[in-house]
Amino acid sequence: MNHLPCSASDAKGPFDEIEPGMRPGEALEESNRCLYCYDAPCIQACPTAIPVPTFIKQIATGHLKGAARTIMLANPAGASCSRVCPTEELCEGACVLNDASKPILIGRLQRYATDWAMKSGQSLAAGGRTERPEGGGDRRGARRPVRRQGAGPLRLRGDGV
Repeated sequence: MNHLPCSASDAKGPFDEIEPGMRPGEALEESNRCLYCYDAPCIQACPTAIPVPTFIKQIATGHLKGAARTIMLANPAGASCSRVCPTEELCEGACVLNDASKPILIGRLQRYATDWAMKSGQSLAAGGRTERPEGGGDRRGARRPVRRQGAGPLRLRGDGV
């Protein structure tokens, strides 16, 4: 199902976006359409169980860092998934607004939040472990992040060291 307003041949370069992201006003309007369902069929339809109503409410209230963090904690590849996930069949397909009007554009809202975080250089990592530097030096009492290695499932979840 091709829902894009243009084709891949319209892109200017090999890595250009085909579909533009949402503007702030569009995202606010779209996020305010959400009913924040108690049983949230959109969450159940999502393979990564992203808490969709939560991040949409965060967008509606202007808390974009919180929205991006909510997405990335549930799915570390959330920024990429917002572009390639078949939302029409999954979360948007399960949206209760399908019966009354059009579904919430969940994938585009997800992209809006994660793009905002990347463009503004926000760190979305969960707390992270820290350790004291050796020898003290002039950084006495300071803590620094522990380097994590690997790219397996435990690392993506934050358990790998």
